[in-house]
Amino acid sequence: MKNVDIRVKELLRFDPEISDKEFMKSIKATIRHVCKPCWEIKYCPYGPFVEEFPLMLLTSAEAKDEDLDPEQFPEEIPEVVRMMACNVFGHVYPAFFDVSSRVAIQGDQLTSTLTYNVP
Repeated sequence: MKNVDIRVKELLRFDPEISDKEFMKSIKATIRHVCKPCWEIKYCPYGPFVEEFPLMLLTSAEAKDEDLDPEQFPEEIPEVVRMMACNVFGHVYPAFFDVSSRVAIQGDQLTSTLTYNVP
């Protein structure tokens, strides 16, 4: 895998200095704890609220196709990161930000403050 572009880390509110290995480990842990709600209920439950969250970045190739400066965009975005965005509108799902803030890496161990309370 190529290096994760610093802009991808910043988009997802990670410290840009975090290692690529730690970043990807955290992202994979986050993905395991979240399901895109639209997949289950067949509509976007966030409505206009989702517009407050960032759009997934374009890659440099996609930017070039849109007549944008490709130098302003990462060469590649890991597929697991792309999965965090809405397939229709492109915003990163708010739920991913909530979960990623509660999943941490300590040494080689993933720890989580997530709790599930199913009545």
